[in-house]
Amino acid sequence: MRERFAAAPTAYADDLDWERAALAVVDSAVRDGRLPSSGAGTDPEERRRARWLRHQRELSRSGALRRWRSEWLDLHLPGWQRPLDGRWHARAVGVATHRVEHGTLPSMNAVDEQTRRLGNWLHAQRRLHRAGELDPLRGVWLDLNLPGWHDPTAESWYANAENCALLVADTERFPSASADDAAERRLAIWLRTQRAAAKGDRLGYDRRQWLDEAIPGWNRSHESAWYGAAEQLVAFRQSAQRMPRTRSAADPAERRLGVWLARQRSRQAAGRLPVEYGRWLDERVPCWRARASEQWSGHLECTVAFASENGRLPARSRLSGERERELAIWLGNQRTAARRGCLSADRRRQLDDALPGWPSARGTAWSATAEALARYHRAHGRLPGLAEADAEPRRLALWLSRQRAAANAGSLPLERERWLRQHVPGWRIHHLSAWLTTAERVACFRGTHGRLPTRRNSAPPLERELGVWLNNQRTAARSAQLAPERRHWLDEQLPGWDDPRFAAWTVNARAVAHYREASGYLPHGRASDRLARRLGSWLDTQRSALRAGALDQRKAEWLDRHLGGWAAAETVGPPSAVPRDDRFSAPRRSADEGRRRATG
Repeated sequence: MRERFAAAPTAYADDLDWERAALAVVDSAVRDGRLPSSGAGTDPEERRRARWLRHQRELSRSGALRRWRSEWLDLHLPGWQRPLDGRWHARAVGVATHRVEHGTLPSMNAVDEQTRRLGNWLHAQRRLHRAGELDPLRGVWLDLNLPGWHDPTAESWYANAENCALLVADTERFPSASADDAAERRLAIWLRTQRAAAKGDRLGYDRRQWLDEAIPGWNRSHESAWYGAAEQLVAFRQSAQRMPRTRSAADPAERRLGVWLARQRSRQAAGRLPVEYGRWLDERVPCWRARASEQWSGHLECTVAFASENGRLPARSRLSGERERELAIWLGNQRTAARRGCLSADRRRQLDDALPGWPSARGTAWSATAEALARYHRAHGRLPGLAEADAEPRRLALWLSRQRAAANAGSLPLERERWLRQHVPGWRIHHLSAWLTTAERVACFRGTHGRLPTRRNSAPPLERELGVWLNNQRTAARSAQLAPERRHWLDEQLPGWDDPRFAAWTVNARAVAHYREASGYLPHGRASDRLARRLGSWLDTQRSALRAGALDQRKAEWLDRHLGGWAAAETVGPPSAVPRDDRFSAPRRSADEGRRRATG
């Protein structure tokens, strides 16, 4: 009796000490906007609080943390089981520093790569915030240090509007999407977006009024922009004596003008080009509607001239000029159309007459690379890898990976697959040995730990690696992309591998079986031992599911085979009371003392 009374103040003091430590952690999180860290540069007091919080996480994962303490932490310290990592906090500090230095939040469309990365990160946080998936503690940090971070449209919109108004006032024209200045092109795209929003009744009244006052006529400039581009087309044709090309790498302005002209042709073919626009182009640029057949004939003539001059067909390489690359791309498109059966008989005849052997150029290159791969295999007794030190083996390995992908997709010609099978044995199954090595590691892990590996963040790195690999096999099996021999191996060596829930279920089931072997009876939900209590509660859950008809047949068969008589409502075991989880439980009194108090 005296021992129980003596132990009560100790438990009470432990609870008070725990509450003081928990309140200190909460105060630190509210003050700093993050959970305490034990990293380098932190003060000893913060490291002590971080160690205390890490200890609570370990107790929670092992089931040793008292329930009222876990509920207290969930209520006062949301996200305490998943602390802010240093990488997230570093990005958040970077965004805050950018705002202090530049006066604006980072944008995903910035020229600077670092600013773009910060803008993409901030965009991801906004998306999580809108979906209600952002960690509450992270949201508090952002609200405290970046006010208005989740709604940056007003700040960026008015900044773009002011820049556009200044440009219109200085140049007396609207920004052009074909201008040489990148900032002006961005403003032109922004203004076009505002016009589209106004047309769809998605532009706010305040913003529309601001544009009407600062940029008169901003919503009526589409026609003037079109005529401006058309005038540029006329000037280009007069100076270059040809139409602009869409693949001009030397002149970005020519490339933009070529894209604009291609868009007008597409609109004309679809019947969406206004009549007055088409009439204007017909008068000033008579050949702007050049038919595809005329363009095709022009490309053929240029390719024939190149072959006559150089004694070879055009090729796409780093040493090729711009014009040669354009002709090589065009010729490659003809080969693709011929393979797919989309090339007309008349065009094929013209190609055969003007360019003998044009379809076999790509086949010749394939055969040369395949021969080089076969020679490498004969010389080294193995296939090249992507991590080779020399460039040539790496090129062969990359080429071989493309052939495997084409074979898996069913697009590799049969004669090529037959050639590789004959001259490069094992070219398709070189990954099998690596696959078996990883699969055997998973089997060893299950034999050692009695369960399959998991990919949870709390797992060790080696276990997480095996868990990710196993999850990839499950994904491949669900999409019918797992090879039959691999699935057969997994079914034999790792029963239940394709169902992670069943695998997790078997962990508890095996623990119950081991407990029964060690103690001679099934665990009870009211046992004094914590492990027996947890296993007994789990077993009661299975019985309830069985009575409700909700227990999976495979689970019931496993329990019947390994735990005979488990379904009985009564279990054999030493009866004991359930330990109470109250914060301040009073010491239990004996029956004699209770009678004395009642009669006294």
